Amino acid sequence: MKRYLIFCIFQTMLLIFTSLAFSSPLGHGAGPVNVSPAWTITKGSLFVRTWSRLYLKDQVITRNGVSSAEMHSNVQAGLGCFYGFTPHLELGLAQIFYQDTNKPPKANNFPDDLFFRLKLGSLGLKKSAIRFGVQFDLRLPTAQVHNIPLESYSSSRMSYGFSGLFSIVSNTFQPDSGVTITANIGTYNHWDLGTKLTTFDHDSLMVRANSRELVYGVSFVNVVNKFSYFAEVYGRAFLQRPPPTAYTRETTVYFSPGVSYQTNEWLRFRCSLDLLILGIKDLSKYSDDPKEPTALVRAWHNAPNMSTWRITMGARITLKRGKIDKRVKRDKARATYRLNGHDEDLYVEIAQEKRKAESAEYELDRIRAERKRMEDLIERLQTMLNNPSDTGSSSQEGKKKPE
Repeated sequence: MKRYLIFCIFQTMLLIFTSLAFSSPLGHGAGPVNVSPAWTITKGSLFVRTWSRLYLKDQVITRNGVSSAEMHSNVQAGLGCFYGFTPHLELGLAQIFYQDTNKPPKANNFPDDLFFRLKLGSLGLKKSAIRFGVQFDLRLPTAQVHNIPLESYSSSRMSYGFSGLFSIVSNTFQPDSGVTITANIGTYNHWDLGTKLTTFDHDSLMVRANSRELVYGVSFVNVVNKFSYFAEVYGRAFLQRPPPTAYTRETTVYFSPGVSYQTNEWLRFRCSLDLLILGIKDLSKYSDDPKEPTALVRAWHNAPNMSTWRITMGARITLKRGKIDKRVKRDKARATYRLNGHDEDLYVEIAQEKRKAESAEYELDRIRAERKRMEDLIERLQTMLNNPSDTGSSSQEGKKKPE
């Protein structure tokens, strides 16, 4: 009971922030979430990301000469957190709390799978526009149902992946701003050898080799003040394809444009639209005869194997912002100065002239103080010369001994 109460609380948080849709639960930057940048968040920073995904499909079914309209959907929602462990190491943990299964008898996973990410990034020369990184992703099968229609392939076993990250940034001291171009490529491995993908007792098809995927993507991001405009192309291709009883065993490529808005220092909203541009052909094997040894029941008629479009939204909450040392602040100020159209040599020249002006002003203040002191001394001497008797009497009184 307590377990489901906790899940309900987290689900309420998701509704508050109106999250709708991200393919990868572990993205948290200003741009896309499917293509990961090569830099890491600041040391000591702590972010929370809410996300979900929504796809709708209308269809008309005719049975015995009678037509009826139906609407089907695929929804996913979850919550993740990210921490800057060191200047080059970032950790991420995310839980999918709700996932439509789109097949009976269980209508949804509550909860679904758990994800872990370790990123080693921000590698390269500090003044260079190029950043490198590597990323490790782990998926733990905490859900009850896997091999879900309209979702990327997953089995009831743990899966993991490694990716290489490459980014070109316009602001070398603050990569998550300005214009950035990022590319990812890696592999994703499913430890599904010997598993059966359906729940039918008569299903004789087993996974004969661990399924493996090639994952890749390219993104473009332009941050202008509080807005961020981005577009990405990302996809998956099987190097070792699962058996025909897998709902999703095709090469898929998505194009995803979007925009995000920074409302204040701790809250950012994001919205995007995923469009399927490759992978509409269904390679799964279906059968209406339950006695077939490779029987795979369709989730519904006339539905694609993958979502042809997905409306996406999300929110990122900054719980703690890492400290930036004085050197980084100074470098960021210089970078901003150059981005505004100023040359670095001109900046240095202006700084030198400013120091000279400050030195001259200090010297002028010193001369003024010395001049004031001399004027006071001359005034005292003039007073002594104009009143010699007062000076003499004061001297005699000073020589008298006390009684």
